[in-house]
Amino acid sequence: MRRSLRWLLSLSLAVGAASTACKDPASKESGTQGAPTTSSPTSDGTGPVARVNGTDIGRDTFTRQMEKTRARFTQAKREIPPALEVRLKENIIRKLVDDELISQRAKAESIALTDAEIETKLTEHKARFGSPDAFKGFLERTGQSEEDLREELKRTELRDRLFNKVANVEEPTDAEVKEFFDKNLERYKDREQVQVLQVMWKSDKAEAPDVRKKAEQRAKAAAAELKKKGTDFKTKVATYADAAPSPNGGDLGWVQRGRQVKQIEDAIFDAKVKANDVLGPIETNFGFHVLKVVDKKAERQKPLEEVSAAIKTAIKARKRSEKTRDVLTSMKKDAKVEVLEPGVSLEAKPMAAPPGAIQMQGPPGMMGQPAPGGGQPITAGTPVPQPAQPIQVQPAAAPQH
Repeated sequence: MRRSLRWLLSLSLAVGAASTACKDPASKESGTQGAPTTSSPTSDGTGPVARVNGTDIGRDTFTRQMEKTRARFTQAKREIPPALEVRLKENIIRKLVDDELISQRAKAESIALTDAEIETKLTEHKARFGSPDAFKGFLERTGQSEEDLREELKRTELRDRLFNKVANVEEPTDAEVKEFFDKNLERYKDREQVQVLQVMWKSDKAEAPDVRKKAEQRAKAAAAELKKKGTDFKTKVATYADAAPSPNGGDLGWVQRGRQVKQIEDAIFDAKVKANDVLGPIETNFGFHVLKVVDKKAERQKPLEEVSAAIKTAIKARKRSEKTRDVLTSMKKDAKVEVLEPGVSLEAKPMAAPPGAIQMQGPPGMMGQPAPGGGQPITAGTPVPQPAQPIQVQPAAAPQH
């Protein structure tokens, strides 16, 4: 199972960001619709961190997320600069505000979840890990309890149901699918591929010349044997005890361009090479390789009929993402949001990149890009540990189209 996406880039922040000053409490308003405001915080730091349409957002979840973030930095032996700490707090509070807005809107839309439905979701989620021990390890790595995960699954399901209702989109038309296909032909090509078998004698170029020469001579002798008519490559390579291990007879499967070192690619993709040809030995930084080209596939443009279903899914996902962002932005615009954490504001504000900083690229809401609903771009300077992320739910990466 792939590793879970523990630390989303939407919270990846960098050293060198400009500091956010705390406003004078005397100059703050009590909060108006359309813009998050900062109200006077409780003096002992134990009260809510924000208030959404009169509903308090408690400090407990916020505190746990900040503690996880600080632990990540401590583990990496790094300090959190004051400006960065402000931005971390902003991201966590922004997420909590979004969750509360969604909860309130779901209630208004009469969308609710039963305990049985949540338990079913939790059971399904546990099954993805394959075993109770793997699931337990996931909880330990991400610093959460089963109850934390149950609550996050509930929030995720509530969000999905809400946006399925209020941000539903129509199926793409045939014309839209055709236009998308015509503009993205390169995405729908089967690249040239070669099916390859390999046996290799490892040899580092830093080794003594006589040691490397011995490996080369052994590879030459094996190549001569393997090129003999009627020789079964897979069976023969299993007898080469001095070679590097060759699982499944050295079968590398189908190889696309750009996946192997240049010396091997130049050999196996040579137009003169045909199926069943044995090549080598080929010298690389790893050693000496003897290869058999089992079969070859030329580059092929996939027809529209073959990929139309995937294109429809991609178009619909994009439309739904855009509509979801618009609905969430509208919800924020119409809400009364008060930020009660000292020195924190969710109002959009430009940030100058520090000298020499690198602008990171990514989807909306990730580093270097505006976050949906009014977040500000984040620049990156020197690398920092990934800060803690609100409870993780999905253990697998998103599929690629």
